[in-house]
Amino acid sequence: MNTPSYNRRDFIKAGAATAALAATASLPGTRGLMAATPNYGAKTIPFAIQLYTIGGEFRTDPDGSLAKLAAFGYKGVEFAGYPPGRDAKAIRKMLDDNGLKAVGSHIAINTMQGDALKETIEFNQIIGNIRLGVSQTNPGQALAPAGGAGGGRGAAAPVLIQGLTAAQIAPTGMADALTKANAAVTDARSQLSAAVFAGTADMAAIKAKVDNLGQAELALANAKADTIAKIQGSANKLTSEQLAGLANPGRGGRGGGGPTVLAKDTPSTATKAEWEAVADIFNGIQAKLPAGMHTYYHSHPPDFNTIDGVATWEIFFSRTTKDVYMQLDLGHVGTAGRDQIELMKKYPGRANTVHVKPANGGGGKLVGDPTDGNLAKWPAIFAACEDKAVGGTEWYVLEYDGGNMAQAEATAARLKEWGKI
Repeated sequence: MNTPSYNRRDFIKAGAATAALAATASLPGTRGLMAATPNYGAKTIPFAIQLYTIGGEFRTDPDGSLAKLAAFGYKGVEFAGYPPGRDAKAIRKMLDDNGLKAVGSHIAINTMQGDALKETIEFNQIIGNIRLGVSQTNPGQALAPAGGAGGGRGAAAPVLIQGLTAAQIAPTGMADALTKANAAVTDARSQLSAAVFAGTADMAAIKAKVDNLGQAELALANAKADTIAKIQGSANKLTSEQLAGLANPGRGGRGGGGPTVLAKDTPSTATKAEWEAVADIFNGIQAKLPAGMHTYYHSHPPDFNTIDGVATWEIFFSRTTKDVYMQLDLGHVGTAGRDQIELMKKYPGRANTVHVKPANGGGGKLVGDPTDGNLAKWPAIFAACEDKAVGGTEWYVLEYDGGNMAQAEATAARLKEWGKI
């Protein structure tokens, strides 16, 4: 339902005022005074939108959806699957007709390996996309046996439950059930990804694969719940902090994106060697891409789980070449309790695209809401992104997990108030 425009403007102004107060509340001499409007910078970097934000509407009305996004002021889109029945040339025409650019695409890692890589490159060259991204937090998927979603890279076992060690799971007797359930989800997700990526499957075929994935994920969720219940019924119960770290894990690393507040120094359930092996896969893919094309990895809160005190994100990006870009999800990084600017400075110039969303998001929260955990930080974050020696960012990409067109419109209006689009 459309919100009256005067209500939206009033809400945006209120959010901007709240941001100003939050940003200056601790400065000497400002207590009790109305703070100046924060400086969000100029329109130096264009805004795109991750189409996952409006997934349902884009799948049913791709042409109308792109027209609306362009009218809101977005200049590009990042794909997470393609509209059924549209080949690369048709997708390129849709973009050109609306004055939009393809700024990236989240695809399965197996589509960048083996014989599939050539087709992936050709497809993306046609639609005008130079950035090939992966959004996953489980090295086991990238290192899966041949025929799985990882494209054949050895026999590393998948993480059974993110945040729990094998030693914690073993006494419950659920390891085999979890392994089978994880494999079923991996297979269902791979089949869905292949159908969506091909762009030739009809909606009925895709819906069947979506339903299959939903059933597999439900079975896995039930197996995880049974496992946790058995641990809680044992002498070695999980602490409240550990339980918080297992809450709201999202769908395949995409949905809720992790708990509202990630437990500090949560140990990774994968090893350093596994993460380094994944980094080597990305380096190998990058070496095969044509000049000017890049692969990238997208962050979720579990990417900041640690191994010997070092976040897996840092293990990965310390080993990959500078041509492998990092897509910092500025919301997820804040949710994980990490500093976005510090990470940009550690890997300068590699934040080529960033996702703009609230920290501690979910529940319909918008960028710049009073509940946005990044509220007071946006001016400094934007400045760091726009500094070529720090972020080196070329595109901002708005994303909401489970969002909709109304959120895309409301956020565009707020970004206009901030002078960003």
